[in-house]
Amino acid sequence: MVALAGIIMRNSVILVEQIVRLMIKSQHPRRAVIEAAVRRLRPILLTATATILAMIPLMQSTFWRPMAISMMGGAFVATLLTLIFEPAMYAAWFRIRQAEPIQAHVSSDNALLRAAEFGNPETCSTLLRHGGNPDTTDSEDNSALMLAAQNGHIEICTALLAAGANANLAKASGTTALMRAAMNGHDQICRLLLGAGADVNARAGNISALDIAQRRGHTQVAETLMAAGAD
Repeated sequence: MVALAGIIMRNSVILVEQIVRLMIKSQHPRRAVIEAAVRRLRPILLTATATILAMIPLMQSTFWRPMAISMMGGAFVATLLTLIFEPAMYAAWFRIRQAEPIQAHVSSDNALLRAAEFGNPETCSTLLRHGGNPDTTDSEDNSALMLAAQNGHIEICTALLAAGANANLAKASGTTALMRAAMNGHDQICRLLLGAGADVNARAGNISALDIAQRRGHTQVAETLMAAGAD
């Protein structure tokens, strides 16, 4: 019974943790609950199946049979409760509704920055359609485009540029979105930014995007930048 309780509690804690992580990534709470349940479906089913199968040999023993039946039944019922009842209870307890705002406690610009950083294109598109500033910056002067380019979110970069984001917007240090993309080897994003008019020879101090790509060993990015006129 202790082992069964441990399995149930572990699955429950991991499911709730998954929900919280998805909400931190700027997902709508209701969608986060549903997606967390879907993501945990296979691991939880595999754990329950392994537990049930492990009890089958014990069914041959008169002494161990009651425990085996309890474990098998408990694992089956607990799986249903974890995947169906627990998400529903979480949504009910925290009063999560379909129409709940994506980020009711923060401004749309802050939500846009978080969505760009963590890779949530649907949230970005929604915020941009409702007047979000594509050139918004955080407290460290990072723009949404820089964050998306740095983390390889090409769909978000495309949406921001289509909404009018400045491909040459730079931090006080001179760092641009192109440099961020070059730093992490995101060649397709570099091409996208160059196509949107990004200055291939912009510098942060004495360092250009080409310098960064070469130092990091991103050969393909370096070739793309040189083809665009980097010197």
